[in-house]
Amino acid sequence: MTLLLQKHHNLDLPAWATSGLIHQMESLFALLDFYKYNSTLQKRLRGGQLISEYIRLINNKISSQGLPDLEPPKLLMFSVDERTILSLLGSLGVYNNLTVPYSAMVITELYENLDQPGSYHIRFSYHNETAVKPYQLTIKGCVFHCPVSDFIYLMKDIVLDNVDSECRSLNIMIFGISLDNLFNVVLLTIVVGLIVLFLLLLCITCCCTKRWRHRKVRKYGRIRAETVPEEVPMMNTVGNGSDMDD
Repeated sequence: MTLLLQKHHNLDLPAWATSGLIHQMESLFALLDFYKYNSTLQKRLRGGQLISEYIRLINNKISSQGLPDLEPPKLLMFSVDERTILSLLGSLGVYNNLTVPYSAMVITELYENLDQPGSYHIRFSYHNETAVKPYQLTIKGCVFHCPVSDFIYLMKDIVLDNVDSECRSLNIMIFGISLDNLFNVVLLTIVVGLIVLFLLLLCITCCCTKRWRHRKVRKYGRIRAETVPEEVPMMNTVGNGSDMDD
């Protein structure tokens, strides 16, 4: 990331920081950011609060129509860094897998349908290039001019009101071990892996021992069958008369 910032500010780069390497780094950062938002849980934890604030402002604007004393400002601006913009794009499901540049912004507009008074829709645009008009963002499951009711429904699993309570609900206890930090997760994974490996080795050992014993019994039985004659003559315990006379 430091090299990318130096390149953006036209600072001198190390000799080994070639353009090809910089391009590969940008691709890796984009891939890493993509996997940060590939599940509903990650979207909720990273951008859920901002989505909740959006919905709150939208509802306040709609409910205050015709009430000048309560009507909120017509324009609101949030000054944030590129990570917050990335969180918003990722939570909305419109991230384009490109690094968020400086001075990028997400434009959110609320409109009232003049043909249907009381019906509102919302639209998002993304401005990340100075010489290009903002790109239209279409949320999955909706259209560019997305009705507010549809937008709220699509974001119902992303909305997050309280981060602390959400994190506490994820604090699972297994055998008395808290999974609220990475160390415990790694430790538990190693322990489970060792147990599985031990059971696997035990099963392999038992199978090999049983097979070896079975083979030994079969071999011993075959040897006896080959060495013992089919008819064994019986010995006379009492001699005849002629033998006695001799």
